[in-house]
Amino acid sequence: MSGAVPLPIIIVMMSGSFFWMGVACVMNAKRCKRRHCYYSGPIFITGGAGVLLVGFEIVSFGVDGLIIVVWGTLALALLTYLTEPIFGKYVN
Repeated sequence: MSGAVPLPIIIVMMSGSFFWMGVACVMNAKRCKRRHCYYSGPIFITGGAGVLLVGFEIVSFGVDGLIIVVWGTLALALLTYLTEPIFGKYVN
């Protein structure tokens, strides 16, 4: 028994979550002008596409490819907060 939820459903849900977060960040960037929002939005959207590509084996990163894409996306999104102390909190 592999699990209660089939893998394709999990892949679509993870990808949809990343796309949802990405679109929310892009919309929030237009409203609040926070620097990290301008970077994290495209990162989440790219992560959503990466989950689809790796999850459905269009692109291969090995056995742990899906884990690499998910954790890589989350790590990059967290790193966007470091841009604010360096370049300023808001975009002019």
